Amino acid sequence: MRNFVHAFFAVLLTACQAPNPSQEIPREIPLNPALTCIQQIAVGTDFDAIKSKLALGTAAEESFEMLTNNDKPTEEEKTQIAKWIGRRLECDRESAAWLRQYAPPEIAAINSNAATSFFSLTADLYNGKLTYGEYAHARARVVSEAQAQDAVMMQRLRERPYQMPAVQPPTTTNCYVVGNQMNCTTC
Repeated sequence: MRNFVHAFFAVLLTACQAPNPSQEIPREIPLNPALTCIQQIAVGTDFDAIKSKLALGTAAEESFEMLTNNDKPTEEEKTQIAKWIGRRLECDRESAAWLRQYAPPEIAAINSNAATSFFSLTADLYNGKLTYGEYAHARARVVSEAQAQDAVMMQRLRERPYQMPAVQPPTTTNCYVVGNQMNCTTC
């Protein structure tokens, strides 16, 4: 998994776009919409007050200055952080819907856990429990751990033999109307 979601996080799962890695999927899997959502936030000007202090996109975009920043958020920055995390939550919701549709449940669970950690860390930053640098380090750690878990899980899923779902015999339903009542039988 190359990217972080985890919206951040959806971002984690772009390399995992098939519901079962050992099964060929005849249709093209769309890109996780959280990637575009997060990128739009990162390049926008809505959060200029905090842009130099935390990576608005993914944790991979954290600079040395961000990692070494010992400041805690000011009241103005807290307002920006709250708005930013609200937008990131929207991205995460898009990602969660995409994951339910296209990713194995095991990968979706890893992504969900990473997203929860990300939002919890952001709350700690907002509440002044972390400096920007501590936040950047912790965020990078969450991403790294989630990527490692994804890699292990993807390997397990590749090794697991694919089991065809049970085939249900076709059924026929016959309906007929008697007066104002409809009767149906299924064979």
